[in-house]
Amino acid sequence: VERALSRIQMAAKFAWLMPTGRYADGRLDNVALEIGQELDRILPRANPRGRTLHGPTLPTDSRRKVLHVATTVNDVGGHTRLIANWIRNDRESCHSVVITATWINQGRSVTPDWLEGAVAESGGMLVRLPSDGVVTRARWLREIVQANVDMVMVHHHPSDVVPILAFAVGCCPPVAIVDQAAH
Repeated sequence: VERALSRIQMAAKFAWLMPTGRYADGRLDNVALEIGQELDRILPRANPRGRTLHGPTLPTDSRRKVLHVATTVNDVGGHTRLIANWIRNDRESCHSVVITATWINQGRSVTPDWLEGAVAESGGMLVRLPSDGVVTRARWLREIVQANVDMVMVHHHPSDVVPILAFAVGCCPPVAIVDQAAH
């Protein structure tokens, strides 16, 4: 499963960086979707080694709980500023951020202080998913979302399959994809 997902991500990254004129390919997307629909069977809450796969619990809050899911966050880059400004301008909600990727951003693996500050001021939490593989990261994201989130805003890279896997079930809050760079 991990090998198939890795190849789907490689093909998607190639299509993203070397435009093919197609924005989706059902033959690839549907394979990831089918794997996501079987995610609970593929990786149950307790894995075969007995380790519980339970991600962090987001803060409880009486306000609407918004989760922003991003592949990466950078010091320079429109989507990270968009997330921080969104959080700062929506005081009526508690915003948290989950980062799905494990690679280093712009030479560093540091989250910008101004993003961390916006999340903290909102009462939310910033979570970096573990580097245990795509399936594990998707399982953690699904558990986080199903536990205590009212809505999800996805700011992912086109090659990131973690959100597809995590949200391939009906028992999730509303999920929207934000494409700040569509133009």
